[in-house]
Amino acid sequence: MGDAEYEVVVVYDEENAEFFGSVTGRRDGFTFIGSTPAEVKKEFRISFDDYVKFCVERGRGPDESITGAREAQVVADVHRAADAAAGPDGMTLNEWLDELDAEEMQKSAQTA
Repeated sequence: MGDAEYEVVVVYDEENAEFFGSVTGRRDGFTFIGSTPAEVKKEFRISFDDYVKFCVERGRGPDESITGAREAQVVADVHRAADAAAGPDGMTLNEWLDELDAEEMQKSAQTA
């Protein structure tokens, strides 16, 4: 539905006899509601346009989708040290960083 970049989830709420839609996979998100599939599409477009207007008012573009790719700028000494830490285990730097990320997320989940 709508823009191909946006992952949209729509569920039907029998109790309220309406469709509830949300955009996922982004830091920012928005929701929309409609009584029919056609109305859901219309409300998605309205919500999307409101979201873009919201971003423009704040001087930024719409949030990009979360792809799993990461880019980081670090000083050469830090990059060299991280690459050296990954090497002995036969890991690439990205694999090593993924493992560190997973460990930190697990620690955060345990303290939450």
